[in-house]
Amino acid sequence: MDRSVALRAGVLFIIVAALAATTGLASGADAAEALFMISASLCAVLLFFGFTAPSEEPARAVVRRRR
Repeated sequence: MDRSVALRAGVLFIIVAALAATTGLASGADAAEALFMISASLCAVLLFFGFTAPSEEPARAVVRRRR
């Protein structure tokens, strides 16, 4: 998993966690609270992977010209 995929997935889980939190607060359903905890945990893990993964940089190569 590279950095951009982890960050996109983290943002997606932030949205899912926010929706589950609002549903849980409005209805008091236990399933919404469980979904919030699961999505918040996955969001934290994916954001951790996203920020600790090395960024994509081109590798430096030494090119010598023959004369």
